Amino acid sequence: MIKAVSRLDLRFILLATVCIFPILKFNVISIVIILFSLISIIIFFTQKEKLNSFFVKHFFLNSILFFLLLISLAYSYNFDFGLNKLQQVLSLMVFPLIIFFLNIKIDQKRLNILLWVFTATCLLLTAYIYTELISSGAFTALLNNDIKFWNNPFREVLYSLKYVQLHPSYYSIWICFSALFLTQDVFKQEKLYTIIIRVLLVLILVFTALLFSSRGPLLGFFVAFIIVLLSLFKSSSKKLLFLALVFTVIGVSVTQMSFLKSRFIDEFSAQEFRPPVGNAHTSTNIRVGIYTCVLQIFNNNKFIGVGIGDVQNELDSCYQQFHTKVYEESNYNTHSSYFNILLATGTIGLIMFLVVWFYQFKLAYNSENKLYLGFLILIAVSMLFENILIRMHGAVFYALFNSIFVKNLFINKSS
Repeated sequence: MIKAVSRLDLRFILLATVCIFPILKFNVISIVIILFSLISIIIFFTQKEKLNSFFVKHFFLNSILFFLLLISLAYSYNFDFGLNKLQQVLSLMVFPLIIFFLNIKIDQKRLNILLWVFTATCLLLTAYIYTELISSGAFTALLNNDIKFWNNPFREVLYSLKYVQLHPSYYSIWICFSALFLTQDVFKQEKLYTIIIRVLLVLILVFTALLFSSRGPLLGFFVAFIIVLLSLFKSSSKKLLFLALVFTVIGVSVTQMSFLKSRFIDEFSAQEFRPPVGNAHTSTNIRVGIYTCVLQIFNNNKFIGVGIGDVQNELDSCYQQFHTKVYEESNYNTHSSYFNILLATGTIGLIMFLVVWFYQFKLAYNSENKLYLGFLILIAVSMLFENILIRMHGAVFYALFNSIFVKNLFINKSS
């Protein structure tokens, strides 16, 4: 049996299975991760393998957020709520633990397989979403140029999918990362038809992300896209031409496409930057109220924060000062990973987290791994606007691929 397992490399097969998580329900994702972890541990011990102590440092570095939140649980009044939050982000610790310490080989060939599995999954999910968009008539509003910031039918369809639970921001991050992977892969192709296919897939994914107009992932994607492509051009003239082309396309798109103009221009120009009053609320002024409360809570708990269990309670209490019921209709979180870390773990925790992020950027830059660098840029920018790492979809995506990239870097280095 052990020989059969060795031939099949069941651990890698299960790791590839985890990469299809975008099309799985939350409970199924948890089951797949548990199976991957348990079977990897069983194979490790039955084959009498040895722990790789080289990755001890990298395990703690790449799990830093989980351990910071775990420590903050000790001084949280709402212990049960905090424990539930930790369970949602357990993957921040599980993936580095299993991928780093156990003998899971991720060479360049296997990395490409995992990236293709994830990208194919995102393309399949996108095809399903388009069938829902077409059947709902969402494109009629686009053809009639009738999309407003308070009424984006594409986002409404995504929220109401039957088979999977998706948020526009997380879905946009996934397809933007897939677009980055395919973009880099274009330059490795020699045959014209393979180049054309990849370019078309990139255009489809980027257009889809534009339809849902999640500002953080789009901004992160274009920053990563520009940096990755600039590094591939050798001459300065080509780099300048590329930059001019990109900024022209972005400018025309934001000002002329209704679904982008409504999110990036109309929503900002239609209001004053202050907390919402009554029913006059948008995603922007709601965030103004959120960030106002973040600042107030931080001023009272600067060094170690309030603990992971009490962040939402503190926010909900603070929201009561505003003359609106919008915050009662939904438990609005900090809408920023950095602010969530700041409130949960204080200045000390945020500084430690940022130091680790700087190390990861340095690792990606020094290894000249452009896709890993693009991945980090995409996540780092998206975290400015969304609480990416405190929800399962975001935590699984970051922890899984960050661990895969780091393991691959050191395997390539040792080779």
